[in-house]
Amino acid sequence: MRLLLRLYPAAWRARYEDEFLAVLEERPLSPFDVFDVVLGALDARLRPRSLAIDLAPRRTNRMNARFAGYAAIAGGALILVMIALGWLLPYPQDQIFLLIYPVAAVALLVALIGLSAVQGRRRPLLTWSAVAIPVAALVVSVVGMGSMFLRGDVPLVAGLSGWHLWFFGLLGLLVGSILFAAATAIVGVFSRGAAVALLAGSLLLVMTAVFDAAGPPLAAVTVGILLFTGGWIWLGYAAITQRGFEVEASAV
Repeated sequence: MRLLLRLYPAAWRARYEDEFLAVLEERPLSPFDVFDVVLGALDARLRPRSLAIDLAPRRTNRMNARFAGYAAIAGGALILVMIALGWLLPYPQDQIFLLIYPVAAVALLVALIGLSAVQGRRRPLLTWSAVAIPVAALVVSVVGMGSMFLRGDVPLVAGLSGWHLWFFGLLGLLVGSILFAAATAIVGVFSRGAAVALLAGSLLLVMTAVFDAAGPPLAAVTVGILLFTGGWIWLGYAAITQRGFEVEASAV
């Protein structure tokens, strides 16, 4: 919390430090809360003449849930489109992955951060892991995709090629989805059915990727992809349409 406070200008801290810390200490911070505080600090530095602050938590704002819901729908749909194009189009698939995957992964990270506003206060360790792991995975996978595009199969680090880095990054995104789906099912603010679908799809994809050395069966991969992408789309729709988020967020 002290580190977050240091992001604000000195004049702002001199006026609001004690009151601001009191607000932060009311409950465990979720990834969304940290993101919200960082945006507030950026606004305070961009408009130094305006020291006014709204200390009431903005995390109950329904627009946050709606934005995260749209990001979840976009991320799930983009991954589904990426895989469909990779199966249907005859030309090399690398360009498809390079164009669509980073956008889809960023959209899912936005969804994870935005939808963690409640989960992070009820299951902080689980939710923080669900966000931190995909963030690291996104960096690794983007580096891997860039290496595949620029260097092909030439090893990049520790004998690992760009494909290996991308694959490990994808696994990290799936593991983060498993943790987030578990937190969502436990807290129950959004649709538990969507959380279960996301959890089942992520687990199935991880198991087929890691434990099937002979190559995963097409049926298992297809079911896993449909559950994974459908779970994210369903979860996004639930965040956009239901009011449970506002009630729970204001009560936590």
